Amino acid sequence: MASDECVVWEYQSVGRKASNAVAEINGRYPQSGWAMNDVSDELVYVIAGTGKLTGPNQSIDLAPGDTALVEAGDRFAWEGKGLTVFIPCFPAWTPEQHHFLPE
Repeated sequence: MASDECVVWEYQSVGRKASNAVAEINGRYPQSGWAMNDVSDELVYVIAGTGKLTGPNQSIDLAPGDTALVEAGDRFAWEGKGLTVFIPCFPAWTPEQHHFLPE
């Protein structure tokens, strides 16, 4: 996924069992509504910057060294200022399982 607010570099590893990515977030992603991964759990490790991982019922502040889990089927949005995160996905992420949902 790539936009003015979010750039992601995807790296495939361990066949279909896992993949990983590095994302840089400046602003809100998606700009409105929610993103959702139908299949993969996404473990998030904050490398740099600050931000929030927001869902319909909660918001988690993020800073370097923090971790968070986005489970398959969770609706989420990122907000960040220079937020750089490492995201391993189990099983491997594919574009077909990533969706955008309205508010």
